[in-house]
Amino acid sequence: MTRLHVLTFDGGPAAFLAARLLQQVEAQRPGTFAATTHFAGTSSGAALALYYALKLSDPQADVDQVLQGGVDFINAIGGFFAPDETAFRNLLCGQEAMYSAEPLRVISQTYLGDARLSDLALPVVILSTRMNTPWQPEILSWVPGSPVGGDRLLVDIALQSGACPIVLPLQGLHTDGGLFQNNPAMAALSALLSRRRDRGSDIEGLGLDDIALWSLGADDGSSSMSNRRLPGQTGDMAVAEPESVLGPDIVGPTPAVQAVLPADLMAQAPASLVAALALSEQVALAPAALEKALRDLLDRPEVAAHIDLDFFKSRLETVSKDGEPQSWGWSQWLTYLFNPLYLGQVFLNSQGRGTSEMAAGLLLDGTLRLGPVGALGTNQQFLMLMLGLWPLLLANATMVSELWAWAPTSKLLGFQPTVTQTLAWLDLHWNGPGGT
Repeated sequence: MTRLHVLTFDGGPAAFLAARLLQQVEAQRPGTFAATTHFAGTSSGAALALYYALKLSDPQADVDQVLQGGVDFINAIGGFFAPDETAFRNLLCGQEAMYSAEPLRVISQTYLGDARLSDLALPVVILSTRMNTPWQPEILSWVPGSPVGGDRLLVDIALQSGACPIVLPLQGLHTDGGLFQNNPAMAALSALLSRRRDRGSDIEGLGLDDIALWSLGADDGSSSMSNRRLPGQTGDMAVAEPESVLGPDIVGPTPAVQAVLPADLMAQAPASLVAALALSEQVALAPAALEKALRDLLDRPEVAAHIDLDFFKSRLETVSKDGEPQSWGWSQWLTYLFNPLYLGQVFLNSQGRGTSEMAAGLLLDGTLRLGPVGALGTNQQFLMLMLGLWPLLLANATMVSELWAWAPTSKLLGFQPTVTQTLAWLDLHWNGPGGT
């Protein structure tokens, strides 16, 4: 049996980086993207998965244009988050969703048009959560030619999967798939293994050795629990003895990345990497920009009329350094503004890492998790989106993708897996003799 190539995308800010990583890999291993046979996604990752599946359904599609379109799509989603007074009031008062979903629908229609599931020539697995009783996840597993459900609009499915609680309204009875699995890898694998039992299925008799699973997301230092800053930062939001989030033992002055890269090495760097490093100073200032945006928000008279400012301002204090016991009640877990819904993020990040471990337990070396450690934590990026600071997220994604994609910096900065390891896996399981 021809090996199946399953490409999955996490939800949340990881999609900014994932779309760029695909471009980097395709540049070094042409044909990798077009070899994908199945897509899966959650939330923002669902939008990417649906877009890629739709475009690759055209056998004449220009792969480079499709990949650039994915970057443009996710950038446009980032630009949707431009909060005004109403959005801020809704966020802090908690009586309505922060945003209307209609502008996001317009953006999605620009890239997905009026396409329906029946227009897809590639299978997709999309996750959302149904808010009915009993509560249940919804795993949409579409296979071309399915007799039921083909009339569903891709735009509707994308909005349902990405209806982030508090930020966006529920879509009918659907809300964000991240409440179920922000990392859709196991849902995609489960859908495949369920189909193999169907008589007459195109994958009847499928074995685990016939599956290559490539999962794109955000892990490790991107976790909301890392609470780390770029080296050289000062101020009341900085953590004592800061550690670089771009590598395990790399500490230097701001801008952090440029400080730790030897000059003789950088003399050999590709032009795109040199250009991306110019963004490192912006990224280094991102946490300070976030703190300022939060403080400015809480100082607004129109906000003060609705909010207990003293309560929320006290939640701008940083978490104490590791080793110090902290007596937190519900207010710190749920309203610590620099990491909102902290308890929920612990759950989501642990869930994603657990999903990767389970997939690896089933497929062994047949799966690869690519979630490069970024300079900004997941919660920081999420909050930056809500506050309209999305250009900083694009700068971070561009910088990290370039640093990861050049073998010397990929190794020096401690990325796991490095670009060399990733390409070796793809050569063996995706593009090479074992992947066909």
